[in-house]
Amino acid sequence: YILVVNSVGVLVGGLNVSKLVVSEPGQLIAGIMHREIISVGPETDREECARIMERYNLLALPVVNEQGTLEGMVKIEDMIYVVQEEATEDMYKMVGLAEEAKLHGPFWKSVKGRLPWLCINLATAGIAALVITLFQETIQQVVVLAVFLPVIAGQGAIVGTQTLTLVVRSMALGEIDKSDARSLIIKELVLGLVHGAVLGLIAGFIALLWYGNEYFALVVGIAMLGNLIVAGVSGVILPLGLRALRVDPALSSAVVVTTVTDVVGFLIYLGLATMALSYILSGF
Repeated sequence: YILVVNSVGVLVGGLNVSKLVVSEPGQLIAGIMHREIISVGPETDREECARIMERYNLLALPVVNEQGTLEGMVKIEDMIYVVQEEATEDMYKMVGLAEEAKLHGPFWKSVKGRLPWLCINLATAGIAALVITLFQETIQQVVVLAVFLPVIAGQGAIVGTQTLTLVVRSMALGEIDKSDARSLIIKELVLGLVHGAVLGLIAGFIALLWYGNEYFALVVGIAMLGNLIVAGVSGVILPLGLRALRVDPALSSAVVVTTVTDVVGFLIYLGLATMALSYILSGF
């Protein structure tokens, strides 16, 4: 790709080498170049440059100052490393790892980078455990409720993390903004209904075959449905809310989403079981 400047160095156009090759020998560059050129300023963030080049399928992105004078050019091969670094950074942040973390890095540096977030995760897991203690009497009367606790929580965490990953990555690529919030929430709500209905039926059917108690199976199925709806919606609301507060949406969002799905999932599951306790006991 060739950039064209005038006598004082101001960017005035550009053209592909292929277009130059097939042009007449006596033809002027001014007659075959493109005059509408996408460019950025020297202060533009490199991640924004990568987004622009991806959006418009550019092989090169000129850098100009306020007067339009060409100061340099960003090549697509340089942006490949930028995109890779930014994607890695987002992945690390979502699970509470430092940007400089390496699998074969120094041992104590790994401890320093991971331990604080593990402590935070332990605290959030304690919140979920506290919810379970609120229903100790119910669990003591129907011990089999404990069997499906990790199933309800695990499915919610997976769905929430899936949605969260898609939203955070789309935000990083500039594909969504505030105006998309409502449509995204509605979409994830509907997806939660579909996924929850299917997985709820499967989980409820397994519970029915396993224990032969239709009331217990119904509680398992409804709890699965409710938690997957909450998981999908929270995976959208959390990163959008963090961005509105000017906080990096990727900053350990997975830890928060997992906590939400655990707490809400346990509340729905054990709450329903408590309300239907007499029916469940009569079925055993």
